[in-house]
Amino acid sequence: MNSGEHIEIEGRIGSDPELAKKLESITQNFISEVESLLLNDEQKRIYNAFVYRRRKPYKFSVVDKYGNTIRFILPTNNKREGVVHILMKHYNGNVGQVTAGEILSFLEVIRKGNLTAENNTMTYKYNLNNVCYSLIVGIKETPSNNILKSFYSDKVKGFGTDCFANSVDSNSKTLTDAKITPNN
Repeated sequence: MNSGEHIEIEGRIGSDPELAKKLESITQNFISEVESLLLNDEQKRIYNAFVYRRRKPYKFSVVDKYGNTIRFILPTNNKREGVVHILMKHYNGNVGQVTAGEILSFLEVIRKGNLTAENNTMTYKYNLNNVCYSLIVGIKETPSNNILKSFYSDKVKGFGTDCFANSVDSNSKTLTDAKITPNN
């Protein structure tokens, strides 16, 4: 992958060369962490959104544990939400740390997590091995325009463990266990 191949982000990041360089470095780390993993089709779509960051957002549809079909877009070009926000703030960061493998499995938080809704957002929380994963979707008038705002964990101090106790999945050791396998 050529440097800068996926950096032009509608003037929001591309207009700040220092920020673009930092994002490129983070993206390269993400790629390195994922290269030894065997991904399913869903994870490949998430990977493409995080690595290639096309101008048009990626669309997702997933059924939660309550039987609701949750539709949302994953913005790839905005520092305050979606891909760039998650990479810059939470991917191997100091606040709400998540790994590449956990990012690639973020839809599991919707499938298995508990839902709370307030102030035009849906928050899914999933507790696994005393780590709380949170995924926030901004609610819009048209459900197909809902936006994935953020995905993070409580692995770093300051986030507390406010997951619901009944969302623990005793069959898996990590969020990625059931979904990602090493490519041997």
